[in-house]
Amino acid sequence: KNQSYVQDLEVQTGVIQTSPDTVEIRARALDARSHTALAAGSVDFRIQTVGRFANGKNKLLTGSDGAVQNLSVPGAVEGEYFKAVFTGLSAADVALALTADPVAIWLGRDGGGLLEATHSEWNEFPGSGAPSCAPGLNGVLEFPGEPTRLKASVTNFGFSGIFTGDPATDPAQAPIASIAIRNVGAADSTITSMSMVGFNPADFVIITATPIDIPAGGSATVQVQFQAKAAGARSASLRVAHTGDNELEFHGVVGTGVLPPIITSVTPPFAQVGETVTITGENFHNVSDDLFGNTTATFTVVDDKTIRAVVPQLTPGGVYDITVVTLAGRDTRIDAFTVLPPPPVITGLTLPTAPTLAGKTVILQGSNLPSVTKVTVGGLAATFVVNADGTLSVTIPNGAPASSTIVVTSRTGSATSAAFTVVQPPRFTASNPTSAQPGVAVTFTGTGLGFGAITAPATSRTLAAGVFNATTNPSAITSVTFPTAGGGTVTVPGSSLTNVTARAGAVTAVRLTIPATAIAGPITITGPAGTTTFGGFSVLRAPTVTSVIGQASGVALKAVGLPATAPLGFRTITVNGSGFRTSVPVVRVAAAPTNRAGTLATGINVLSDTQLTAVVAAASAPVSGLARVSVTTTGGTATSPATAAGQITLVAAPTITTTTLLAGTTTTRTITGANLQFVNTVQIGRVAAGVTTTFSTIPSTLVGTGARAQLRFSYPSGSLPGNYVVRVTSVGGTSANSGGFVIATTVP
Repeated sequence: KNQSYVQDLEVQTGVIQTSPDTVEIRARALDARSHTALAAGSVDFRIQTVGRFANGKNKLLTGSDGAVQNLSVPGAVEGEYFKAVFTGLSAADVALALTADPVAIWLGRDGGGLLEATHSEWNEFPGSGAPSCAPGLNGVLEFPGEPTRLKASVTNFGFSGIFTGDPATDPAQAPIASIAIRNVGAADSTITSMSMVGFNPADFVIITATPIDIPAGGSATVQVQFQAKAAGARSASLRVAHTGDNELEFHGVVGTGVLPPIITSVTPPFAQVGETVTITGENFHNVSDDLFGNTTATFTVVDDKTIRAVVPQLTPGGVYDITVVTLAGRDTRIDAFTVLPPPPVITGLTLPTAPTLAGKTVILQGSNLPSVTKVTVGGLAATFVVNADGTLSVTIPNGAPASSTIVVTSRTGSATSAAFTVVQPPRFTASNPTSAQPGVAVTFTGTGLGFGAITAPATSRTLAAGVFNATTNPSAITSVTFPTAGGGTVTVPGSSLTNVTARAGAVTAVRLTIPATAIAGPITITGPAGTTTFGGFSVLRAPTVTSVIGQASGVALKAVGLPATAPLGFRTITVNGSGFRTSVPVVRVAAAPTNRAGTLATGINVLSDTQLTAVVAAASAPVSGLARVSVTTTGGTATSPATAAGQITLVAAPTITTTTLLAGTTTTRTITGANLQFVNTVQIGRVAAGVTTTFSTIPSTLVGTGARAQLRFSYPSGSLPGNYVVRVTSVGGTSANSGGFVIATTVP
């Protein structure tokens, strides 16, 4: 087709991949003759990825048409700068686009006129050998393009720190690239001038001076330095003016401005020499150094946010800053890392002067012990102190087992000492006999009863009294304590123990006399290594009974024949005395118990060695009258004294025999019967049609004493004529209704 003029295309960048299936090219359109910006709207750019050239060059076969988008650049006219975007490409076409060199771009003009401008062949005019275009196509993007006469590839400078013009803050270095320009033509050429144009021309500084002569077939090198003025993608074109057929050449330059590094974390914050830590942050581009304090570490940059560094040879326990150095600057995280020492090692231990007891100190020798944070002895937590010479002083805790090891733990590991023997508190395991009265000698066997000053015999032997004392045998029993009445104790000193039996250097049995005031209860055994208790022996003491308490008034305690719903207070007695804990006591109630005869009480509850409670059985003998209480244990039997304090009154329910009018009266009656002396309530009730109305309580008077006692009452005022009965109640219960009697007239 006719070509009225040709446009220059100044390629700003090579092919850039912006997503897995998308590439773009940025360029600038100029008038072919004046090399000035085209008038706004004079050209309609359309770039396609389909169609063919007549000469069959490679082309993209997939994806959409190249979408041309104007780019706004300060000082440029509308439409001067643009980018062509190709999307929906196959992986093969993306690879083809990225490796193409150079790129041929055909631009179409409104009205269908074909205008040619390429990166590689500037100012091609009709008839100069440019390839023809298939009919109906405005233009096609092909990879690769055509060869150049003066060729200079797009150069990527990589990363640069941000330059503001302040020497105090500007990066110390900036990347420099050498751009090779070859003259592949037949005539010599001279580069007369060079300048930077495009999006960010101020970011790229030309170092090489002009003019530069390039003979035919020769080449020249131009050095350019990248000094980014802002973060992100930066680009421009090296504009080369030269003599010869093509007066102008354009070479794209690109780079990325990066900010100084920022460290946000160091993980883990502590490790040993040779271990790897991860440094996380931002802007880790072109990292030149990774410092632990002032020491350089071996490192790997995973990406611009992650560095993995190997801890260099540093002093264990030291705290260090972490510094990352890049071409854009440096960042330091203060006290970010602690070098851990190797795991602790125990090489020996020094035991205290025998015996080795809880509370004494063991000295540990080894290496890396100052880093220990936890110590256990026999599995129990122990206190410790780091000594100036690097050893540890460990205090043996209470309860440490006989065979113990010391385990020390730090952040990096643990170590265990050899086993050693810890003297145990004295402990009784059996007695012979298992019970005895005060004054009887008893043999107690057990463990931890002592050793050291006792010569180890081949077989058991009996030693003299007094062998146990703090001077001659400090690891032995110091005392044996028995409970006494009233919550007290009585102690047998270790020096009083006799007939000590030892086997293989250890005491296996001791013999002692039960103190006169000892009572049944746990025995406490004490030695330098601690205290234990033994409950397998009972002190047999004959019980005593000093008093028996019933109701607060001291009157009857039990009512023979009470119904099951009777208050418990009528059945419970409290017995005071001593020796009730010798064994489970047996309590009996009888008129005058002198042995184990009598009626058994139930519900016995031993409150202490001096007090118990019991429930008196309904069938106790005597049925009524005074009774005493006996308590029997394995220590013997005791009976309450025949005194007011030692006796209780057993009361049977009252009975009514007769009710008779008092001679000379018409409203006063006398009640006769049995057990009336304990009556505390008299009630009268009217009988109508065989049914007794509600009873009402009336006053009464006790006449006589003991078994001859009678009750006297008067009809209550207002009583209506009719048949009546009475009944009486005592702590022993309530009687049956009396025989009926008649009130003839209303009582005034």
